Amino acid sequence: MIRVGRIASFLAAGLMLTGLTSHGGQPVQVQPIPLDIAADFGPLLCGGRLYVFSSSGRNQIMSPGDTAPDCDPVQIMPLMQPRCGPTGPLLADRDGNLWQMGKGMPVEVGRLQGPPSQLVALLPSQDGAVEVYADRIVFPETQTQTLPLKATSAMRLADGGFWVWNARSAARLNPRGRTLWTWTPKGEGPAPAVLADGLLLAGTSSGSLVALSDAEGKQRYRYRGGGQVVNPPWVTGKLVVYASLDHLVRALRIRSGQLAWQFRTDGRPSFGPYPVQAGLLFAEDPGRRLFILDPMSGREIWSWRVPEGAILKAPAVAGDQAAVLAWSDTPEPTLYRVTLPPKPSPPKAKAPHPSKASPSRTKTLHP
Repeated sequence: MIRVGRIASFLAAGLMLTGLTSHGGQPVQVQPIPLDIAADFGPLLCGGRLYVFSSSGRNQIMSPGDTAPDCDPVQIMPLMQPRCGPTGPLLADRDGNLWQMGKGMPVEVGRLQGPPSQLVALLPSQDGAVEVYADRIVFPETQTQTLPLKATSAMRLADGGFWVWNARSAARLNPRGRTLWTWTPKGEGPAPAVLADGLLLAGTSSGSLVALSDAEGKQRYRYRGGGQVVNPPWVTGKLVVYASLDHLVRALRIRSGQLAWQFRTDGRPSFGPYPVQAGLLFAEDPGRRLFILDPMSGREIWSWRVPEGAILKAPAVAGDQAAVLAWSDTPEPTLYRVTLPPKPSPPKAKAPHPSKASPSRTKTLHP
């Protein structure tokens, strides 16, 4: 049970947060949500509902219009971060059971095809889930393909294929799990990737973004950065945008690899880019800030700081909503539901007075 004092404190926080304005002057709605579980997985926005998960098995759900989340009556101890599937969250528990949430009570829909201790990723699909293990990939109809490396991470690509990697090597798989080619960069490890214009654009542990031919895996160009690339880049127009742990967000021209712009952040931009209506959303770790950049110019158009604590898990983002867990010195984190600003209107053509011009952290480069 949540103590009366704790409820009162959240009500007071809600009053203080209502009416916050964004960096660009757009209003933003912030709803602090009381939790009585030690959530240790990132939140999930799926099918209009907000889910919060705990390794203890006490999971909470919040539907639109609710003022506080309800505890799910079925205890499920997630094996890894749950993922949003076509009909709701899909997750595996520590015993190897597969669960489908989203409609009424959670339903046990099967079992993992391999040992839970070797599961690398659970990737939802229309037919169930693709299971990626250290040595193989298993499809819902139990078709299995052996991997050419010992995988520690995996993700799905835009064409339905897969990118699997470890600290030294990566492999490009087609939608049926067959290996197309492998890549072993010298002196650095592969990181998440994105497909665009016949190129696979892969980050590395040393901060480079490398363009590889998607047909054969040959390097086309490399842009050398600083800190590790920890999230998949995002393609918008003729640019690929990515964040690295050297406190920079960069945009490269896809075909040439030339730097179009870069933006220096307050903290490490560990989460994002997430495409939202207003632009590209990022979150800092350790830090307290969400911010949105215009993808074409790199200009910051919105930002918000959690009142206390630090963002230590990836936010959940869907439509104009973001859910953020922030940890402080309390046993339970604080969950904030943030309504993001709409797409900004085109600026009016008005030259600023020289004395009123403000400095910018964005550096735009022209070829």
